[in-house]
Amino acid sequence: MKKGFLFLLILCLFPLISPASGWMRLEPGLSYQKVEVGKKSAEGVPYLVHVFKINPKQHDFRPLLAAPEKYESIRRLADRTGAIIAVNANFFDPSGKPLGLVIKSGKEINPFKKISWWGVFYIEKGRPHIVHSSDWKSIKGITTAVQVGPRLVVGGKVPRLKPEKSQKTAVGINEKGEVVLLTTLFPIEVGELAKLMAKPESKGGLGCVAALNFDGGSSSQMYAHVGSFELRLPSYVGVPVGLGIFRK
Repeated sequence: MKKGFLFLLILCLFPLISPASGWMRLEPGLSYQKVEVGKKSAEGVPYLVHVFKINPKQHDFRPLLAAPEKYESIRRLADRTGAIIAVNANFFDPSGKPLGLVIKSGKEINPFKKISWWGVFYIEKGRPHIVHSSDWKSIKGITTAVQVGPRLVVGGKVPRLKPEKSQKTAVGINEKGEVVLLTTLFPIEVGELAKLMAKPESKGGLGCVAALNFDGGSSSQMYAHVGSFELRLPSYVGVPVGLGIFRK
């Protein structure tokens, strides 16, 4: 592939490239920022982590489901459901069947899977939570849940993580109870991403007290369309499950 073409391709994938400049308010309860991480590419394009900060008092979180044993792009799932932001979520097997718990509108769509290094992101009575799979309890009031792993931040600290480098999608919760949702389409070491999420905002981090890794690699993708703001981080593969953000 010629360098000129590759550079244009990268520009298409990252339509808002410029030095990171803090949070940009998109609407009440919803902000966006891009964080430069590590070195720039050979073409001089910075490696970016794209991040949304979402107030759950003003926004809902719901799983997005492709047809059984089918794959769909996150953008298509967002367009079809009306989600203003969407990312990939669960792991899945070669047939397209989700792996791990999926709860939508209080109904279990896919069963819990007992995996020691997984965790669960869930919404209970409008409040977000992240727990280890061993601490999961299905109780009344849980409207949304997705199960993946590993946990990246526990009690504001980075746990011991197995070294791994790939494209990433992750979810976190900060001290205010806001949800932090991010995707990056360049390979990043899992420990490096975890440190960024745990570092206080005052020191250039995302200030998460809890965080969970979603499916990564070629599955990582994000789409957002909020008023005149649009962000497209596509993948060449589809997924059976995503997580969508909706206005209340």
